Amino acid sequence: SIVLTENAFAYNRGAHMGVSQSIADGLMGRCEMVWTTAGTNRVCGRCLELKDRVVGHTDESGVTIPPLHPRCRCAIMYREVGMPRVMQPKPKPQIDLLPTVEGNDSSDNNLLRAIPKGVGLCKTFDELKFYWAENYNVKVAASVTELNFEAVRAAMSGVEAVLEEFLPAKAFLKEFNVYPVGLMSTWREHGEIYFNAKYFSDANELIAVIAEGVQSRYYPKNMNVAGIGVHEAGHIIEDWLRKKYSENSKFLLRVIPRKLIRKAYQQAILTAEGKGKSINQLKLEISEHTFKENLSECLSDAVCDYIINNTRATLLSQKIWGVLKGEIIKMHVFGESELDKYTTEDILKHGVFDDMGCLVGIKDDAPADFKVAYEADKKKNKKWEELGID
Repeated sequence: SIVLTENAFAYNRGAHMGVSQSIADGLMGRCEMVWTTAGTNRVCGRCLELKDRVVGHTDESGVTIPPLHPRCRCAIMYREVGMPRVMQPKPKPQIDLLPTVEGNDSSDNNLLRAIPKGVGLCKTFDELKFYWAENYNVKVAASVTELNFEAVRAAMSGVEAVLEEFLPAKAFLKEFNVYPVGLMSTWREHGEIYFNAKYFSDANELIAVIAEGVQSRYYPKNMNVAGIGVHEAGHIIEDWLRKKYSENSKFLLRVIPRKLIRKAYQQAILTAEGKGKSINQLKLEISEHTFKENLSECLSDAVCDYIINNTRATLLSQKIWGVLKGEIIKMHVFGESELDKYTTEDILKHGVFDDMGCLVGIKDDAPADFKVAYEADKKKNKKWEELGID
């Protein structure tokens, strides 16, 4: 019993140390820690309660990991939720940093270009801090002000571009801070977006990594520093949607992206461009990162692709964007909505919305068929909530 328990202890601590070191070295993104059991009838009640639950994250201290008791055979599965950096390219010579170069190309200056409105018009860190506090009630930590201003401003302009498109998601961003993972990362449960000082202290190194990623198609086409911010804000949208549908947001971590992307894919293959293509073919059109990573990353990459390239974005990105925008006024993405047959204008005209932008009722003068569709959707949602599954 002692030998088995000590072996389990050594295995799990070793795995945790290995993953932590890989994250520190930039080889992996931030991970969720998911409790797994041996899957037999010998699993104890305490471990069964933890089965498949997210018990913590790799950047948290004090997380309980197996063994939970003598002869415990459980383990932790590490699931990446942050963006890992690409292979470190060779250092590039110093360049002239001009954040307002027009166009959409892969030149060094353009990669650092901020979106020229709102955040993109701020000229100092003090202006950035005031702007975020005044307009979004978001804190900019003091550690951020030690980074390269042009790089931070560009990334923040990408975050703002997403929030302005998805107003209900504004409430879910609380703070910008610094943490050594990826180029940027997001701690969704706390509403925090992080800059990696390794890259955002030296804009040239940041630009070099992005340029390499664009050239190798690891990132979406025309990716820039603003696009990194867009990607992270995509995770904030996802957090809004998870909490929109359930207080158990961790449970919906994989359900939401899967449902959204499935719906977008079903729309894509009905087009001439998408006919006959697999989901993996369409994901690969966005980027290698989209193809290789989980569906949460696919969702954020699609948002990034659409914000940067708009009508020139890939087919799947355009469809995902459309589905996401529809979520602002529709009740759910779980199965086919009875309200899908109505236009956005009809739903806005006849619906009643809460401060989260969610449809919560209908107006008294709404047409009878609209009322029938709304009530049908309510029944579907109630059934889903009772089951706790998709």
